[in-house]
Amino acid sequence: MNKLVVVGGGIAGLAAAFAAKRNNPALQVTLVTGRIGATSLSPGVLDDTPWDVVAEAERLTGVSATWSIDPGCAELLGELGIFSLPAAGTEGGPLERPLVATTGGILRRTLAHASAILDLKRVHGRTVLLPAVDRPHWDSASLVRSLNDNAYGLRFEESGATVLRFDDESFISDLELARRFDEPERVRWLGQQLLRAKQAHPGEVAFLLGPWLGRAADSASVLEAAVGAPVGEIVAPHSGTFGVRFERARERLCERLAIALSASEINRVERAGSELLLHGEGKSLEADGVVLATGGLVGGGIVFSPPSFGAPADGATKIGPSFELSLKGLEGAIATQHGPAFVGSAEGPVLDASAWPRGTQAGALEKVGLVLERDGSLRSFPLVFPVGDIVASCSRTMLTAARSGLTAGERAARILSEHAN
Repeated sequence: MNKLVVVGGGIAGLAAAFAAKRNNPALQVTLVTGRIGATSLSPGVLDDTPWDVVAEAERLTGVSATWSIDPGCAELLGELGIFSLPAAGTEGGPLERPLVATTGGILRRTLAHASAILDLKRVHGRTVLLPAVDRPHWDSASLVRSLNDNAYGLRFEESGATVLRFDDESFISDLELARRFDEPERVRWLGQQLLRAKQAHPGEVAFLLGPWLGRAADSASVLEAAVGAPVGEIVAPHSGTFGVRFERARERLCERLAIALSASEINRVERAGSELLLHGEGKSLEADGVVLATGGLVGGGIVFSPPSFGAPADGATKIGPSFELSLKGLEGAIATQHGPAFVGSAEGPVLDASAWPRGTQAGALEKVGLVLERDGSLRSFPLVFPVGDIVASCSRTMLTAARSGLTAGERAARILSEHAN
């Protein structure tokens, strides 16, 4: 039986494992989840192109962008069961993109989002209430002022609705507070508080809360049924709540598809005849093919390491690339910028001049990655397929990463099947 190992358990790695197993059910697929990466830190909104780039293009042209979700991505998201996909437009027209609010006080469009997030397209004509609670990273007064400065005709107000029940809930993490809302009794209690706030407010309302509505259960839909009004979460980067929901959904999907999960952290790859050996944490895995989904700089798949790092006191002895792969053994697979090389000096690139985004243009640090062969493989390792943020030409969005994983998984399944025959 051929063996495919996918290194990296984010959306790109999961998509690759999913596609490989769907295209070759006899293939033995192992998904190595490793460290926390960009998917685990995501707030749960999915885009194909950075949303601010789309918004600026729409502003300049006066034309609303039309988008569709790749059928393979839509299938994967549906199988995970934790996302809401946009409804098709009238008479088969373009997708009606959801509208979400962020903790930065911004309203923005997206292509798909975690089911717990409130789609503000659903609340037309209602006042959106935000609870005035004492929580880190939650300033309802400032959020209301910022969100009311919008072009969508929506109105936001503070609410006295009781959300916190115990003293420590003013300072525990978002993720810990979300854990408490996995308990049905706590969800019923919150439903009663929101219902009272609804009854005290004239007119129709909706409730916009923080990333607190459970780690496993679909508390948002339960609350909506209890309150009789839309209830959902704000988009909150780095809360960790969506990351845990994704990891649990990943486990359920892998169990259904007989994809083995391994929590090991792989740190080296080497050839062993016609096979590849992956080493890490005192354990090795054999593979006929490898999908490399370790992420870019955010996920730790690429490391910033200019020649001066670790150099002796008298300085570096040579000038070379300032980025390297965290996974050793892939000789010839050099991390590089998609464009001019990052060399320059022993101290690495002048980050103040090149690293950070300018307007809608991505910064150089977002472009660092591997340059691949036309078939998506590495030049020196034809059975290693990098996907997602580790690839130089891959846009740093979740749907782009998922699509690259689906393509690589399908290709790996086909090639390994051909080798077996």
